[in-house]
Amino acid sequence: MKFRKWYFGHFHTNRKINRKFSCLYNEIEKINLKTRANFVPKFANLPGRVTEAIAKFYDEPKFAGEFLQILDNACKNGEISRACKDEIYHRFLAEEF
Repeated sequence: MKFRKWYFGHFHTNRKINRKFSCLYNEIEKINLKTRANFVPKFANLPGRVTEAIAKFYDEPKFAGEFLQILDNACKNGEISRACKDEIYHRFLAEEF
């Protein structure tokens, strides 16, 4: 998955996680979409801890084990589907984050 910025509001706070991930609650950030932007929010409804794990891994690849454990637990707990977990794994292995 390739993207410039990822916005989420799961934690009900305003916080910039890193240069690509931002948690927005009551703030508004203007975004400029190109007319031909491929806007497919495939993972828009991921649980917050999964999104945060992706952000943490993106900044520090040494957290790969923790990232994979969070995905496994989210799947076991029914928070994400097996197909979603598998797709994230495939993208993780292809280093497309």
